[in-house]
Amino acid sequence: MPADDPNPNANPCARAWRRRAQDNIAPEVIEALQPLLQNPDFQPDKIKKVSQAAYGLCSWVRAMDTYNRVAKVSDARALPGSRLLVAV
Repeated sequence: MPADDPNPNANPCARAWRRRAQDNIAPEVIEALQPLLQNPDFQPDKIKKVSQAAYGLCSWVRAMDTYNRVAKVSDARALPGSRLLVAV
């Protein structure tokens, strides 16, 4: 079990499902989110002033976008002979 698991009591199937879900974000979804992610008002600190629930969603969307970018860099670096440099 990962040390940073938000719910260490969750059953192993639930943990595995969450891991697969974040590893399989469709490129179309990431592309569709870009206008929202680039909006200066779509910042957790700004949204928290209006709604705690929206704050949680905003934080989650931004975290999944970051995870997606980092996972791509990690995957590319794992390939033999890869020399990809990406700013994250």
